[in-house]
Order: sequence, then C-alpha cells, then structure tokens
Amino acid sequence: MNQKFCPSQDTDTATDSASGSGSATAVSASADATATEPTAGSASMTASATAASASMTAADSGDASASATTTVGDECPLLDDAWQSEPPTFLLLIDQSGSMDQPFDTSTRWQVLGETLFDPTVGAIAQFEDQIRFGMSLYTNTDADPGCPELTETAPMLGAFDAISMAYEDAMPQQDTPTGDAITAVTAELVDDPAPGERVIVLVTDGEPDTCVMPNPQMGQAEAVAAATAAHDAGIRTVVVSVGSDVSADHLQDMANAGAGVSPGDPDEPYYVATNQAELSAAFEAIIFATRPCSFTLQQPLIENQAGNCVVQVNGTAVDLDDPDGWHTDGATKIELVGGACEAIQTGAGMVEMTCDCSAVEGA
Repeated sequence: MNQKFCPSQDTDTATDSASGSGSATAVSASADATATEPTAGSASMTASATAASASMTAADSGDASASATTTVGDECPLLDDAWQSEPPTFLLLIDQSGSMDQPFDTSTRWQVLGETLFDPTVGAIAQFEDQIRFGMSLYTNTDADPGCPELTETAPMLGAFDAISMAYEDAMPQQDTPTGDAITAVTAELVDDPAPGERVIVLVTDGEPDTCVMPNPQMGQAEAVAAATAAHDAGIRTVVVSVGSDVSADHLQDMANAGAGVSPGDPDEPYYVATNQAELSAAFEAIIFATRPCSFTLQQPLIENQAGNCVVQVNGTAVDLDDPDGWHTDGATKIELVGGACEAIQTGAGMVEMTCDCSAVEGA
C-alpha cells in the first residue's frame, strides 16, 4: 500500500446515497475512488450581497445550517461560527473465520487486511488514532470453545494503534462466522460506552454469516440483518466491507441498509467490496472521510467561471481553488473541499468560510 488517506479532486463517486438517483450498487473501491456526498449532516453555505462584495460562510454543527446577515457597507460581515465534534468511535468488527486465510492480492485476506489497517505510515489506524477512538473485536466460533461468539477485543480509545495492532498480530483465522451474534455482543458494549460522539461498527467480513446455534450451513443472513437493525435502533451505525467477492450482493446491500436505518423506498446505502489491497485501502478511506461531509451548498449561486473571485478559508487558513488540497465548485450552487482541506475538518473544531466579490454572485 502506498497511499495516504486523502480524497483527491478527481475522486469517483462509488454510490451516492444522497442523490436519490436509484438503488446503490456494490462499491468496488479503487485506489483513488471513495464514497462521496454523505446522506446527512451536510452544512449549507449562505451568500449575502452588498454593493461592493458578497460573503458566504459554511459552518457545520451536525444538523445545523449556518447563515450570514446582509448589511449595507463595503463588506458583508462573516458568520463567525464554528463546530466542535467529539471524537467518533469506530469499532472494527473483523471476521476471524478460516476463509480469511484464503489468497488475496499478494498474500492472504488476513495478512493484507492487517497491512491495510496497521501500516505505521499510511495505515488507517496510524493516521487517525489521535482523532478517532478505534476499538477492535475479532469474532469467530470454534469447536474447542463452548462460548459463542468468541471475541478477541480491544476497547475503543484514542491512540489505539499499539494495542490493536499487537492484538491482531497475535491472532489468526479460526473457524466459523457468527456475524449476527457478534454484532449483538459489541452493540451492547458500545451502548454502555459513556464516551460521547458518533459510534460506528465497521464490519469487515469475507463470507456469508452463520450463527452460534447453527454454525453450518452458512444461513445466518436474517440474524445478521436483524442485529444491524437493532444496533441502528440503539444509535450505532454499521458499515460493511467485504474482503473479496464471496459475500452475495443482496446480503451486503441488506446489511448496509439495515446498518444505516434505510427505510423501504429510500435510496440504498453504499457497501464496499475490495478485491485487492488498493480497493481495501480506498474503502477504509471512504468510511473515515464520511465522518463529516466536505460538500457545502450555497444559498445563492455563483456566476459561471467566477469562482476565482472567491476566497475559501478552512479553520482560518485560505485554501486554493482547483488545488488537490483545496476546493472546487460542483455546479453553481455547491463547493467541495478535497484532499488536505477535507481532512482538516473531519474531527474536532472546524470552520469553513467563503468570501466572494459581488460580481461573482448571481443576484448580488
């Protein structure tokens, strides 16, 4: 793996669950493809006009939208608002079944997954352990242990890299895949976790689920979907990553929808299918960068080709138009932060401000 997690300006949209443009499909993530346009929490950008200039500010406080007040004068005042989010909790629920020892890319599924998560330079845990409370539960069921599901657990915490990587390194693929039972077990633990912030189960599996009651055959799909639904009802989102393509698309879609609380008739939620390490890395990148949206809607549209007359600041620092670590327009009514600019607002305090000359704003 040779990439850092930062979405690029030419990022492909794997599945847009916010657009309502039909059913989601499998996200077979490529090295430079991530999920974009989250379904909720998008902040709105406001545009205010005066005789000399227009100021537009976006600030996200979860569900709140930012607005600016128009006044007469040389400039419009900026809305000096900010958001502060608590570190989210990501519980990596990892399938420890025997099939994780199957060949995958240059090694095995188990080995490549470990490299993707725990590379000390570009791995997901190493890069974000100071911003996200990572925990891990390896799950399986073996004939030798009467307890089911068998969980190897590391409690969520900031700075979790050493603890989680050592636990993973000491483990190896075992036997069965009681996915629903494992989701139920970790949901109870996350409900009891007093830490604030969003809680997410990142389910990483490579096969159809079974159950503790019936390890064979692998007929635990309904139980797994029910467990993901119950987790969502308890305020815990479940995201699904398939290592390899052995899990049926129908089950993956059912799990993704249940984990996000999708109602019948609503657009499908994305899920992720990785057939090599680059796609696996891109899947985790997409999941992490969906923590906070990087797309903002303007209340007044920009005039075509006039974005160069605007200045966007992220946390008080100007970022460049059409830069890989800056911003770009998405039509006349939206802007999107990309690369480092998007990464800068994912956790903790953040603010996005945009100021334009009046000549750049329609109706100004």
